[in-house]
Amino acid sequence: MTLKVGIVLSGGGAKGAFEAGALSVLLPYLRSNDMELCAIAGTSIGAFNGAFVASGQFGDLKDIWHSWDNHNCALTESGFLGPLFSLAVRGYMYRTPYKFLKENLKVERMMRSRIKYINTAVRLGDGQMYIGGNIKPKSDDLAIREILASMAPAPVTPSVKINGEEYVDGGFRDTVPTRALVDNCGEKLDRVYVISVNPKERIWNPAVTMGGTSSLLDRVQFAFNDILWDEALRNDLEWGQQYFQDDGSYVVVYPEVAHTTGANFSKVRISAAYAHGIEVMCGMLRS
Repeated sequence: MTLKVGIVLSGGGAKGAFEAGALSVLLPYLRSNDMELCAIAGTSIGAFNGAFVASGQFGDLKDIWHSWDNHNCALTESGFLGPLFSLAVRGYMYRTPYKFLKENLKVERMMRSRIKYINTAVRLGDGQMYIGGNIKPKSDDLAIREILASMAPAPVTPSVKINGEEYVDGGFRDTVPTRALVDNCGEKLDRVYVISVNPKERIWNPAVTMGGTSSLLDRVQFAFNDILWDEALRNDLEWGQQYFQDDGSYVVVYPEVAHTTGANFSKVRISAAYAHGIEVMCGMLRS
């Protein structure tokens, strides 16, 4: 009997390279073991990665990750004078990668895919969740805007307008969108693989927490990452464990170490995170 499988991809910016590495092992494993990928849900960078999987462009996604660095990444384009100047003048640090998605993502194929694709965003006015993807017919422009909204951690990037209302990153409410997958995939799944970009254990920084000489930027980044770690572990991942009742059908894959931060697209760090995703997924599938 063919097992019906879903994949959940968490948010995390440049740490999405770990997801891409893990997917490079998981996707062929499913095909060779009589498992059907029925649905994929992602938030933020997970929404980006998931869109390319649903459109049948995982090969292109791998090339994209291997080509990016801090100087040419489509997710960190800020203009000639840099992100801080952009923040002061425009109110956001980086542009939304609309042009990049329009030129590189085969949106029509994504919308027609047999794989249900789901992404999440948050309505800025009242915090309500928005579910996007290919589960309902829509224009290519709207489909791209939904992905951009899911990837919009304002004020890092601007909010995205959908149907006249402003939306921001789904990770503000749903860092690991297991519930969105279950509620919107349209069928019962036999197994769900969750790829988290953050280690299972909290990453602690004594230079920040013990009153050291860390910069304001270091302290803000630590607080932001720690909040996301806590949100993912206590809410999103625990919900999935309770829903699937720990019967082996809910598999969470964690990095053992964090090779990069959400905003660091250094080619060396991206390559290390990608390779680590391969290593961890291979180990998990062998166990």
